[in-house]
Amino acid sequence: MPIDQKNLGLMYANGEGVDQDYKRAYVCLNIAASSLEGERRDSTVSYRDAEAAFLTPMDLADAQRIARDWTPGTPIKP
Repeated sequence: MPIDQKNLGLMYANGEGVDQDYKRAYVCLNIAASSLEGERRDSTVSYRDAEAAFLTPMDLADAQRIARDWTPGTPIKP
């Protein structure tokens, strides 16, 4: 599941098959990073941090809250 979440985050980041959405990308990558370990976690955190550069401080805080409150099966609605 974390790898799927990472892939979804990258799809949102690049607009591949979905509308480009940096906030959703950040949320998905943050969720994925919290469940990964080692090199996979490190690369996911790098991708997540790159997406943060596109967000306003308010959007970043909101994305962090959404990721923190997310539970499996809950749609991500930033």
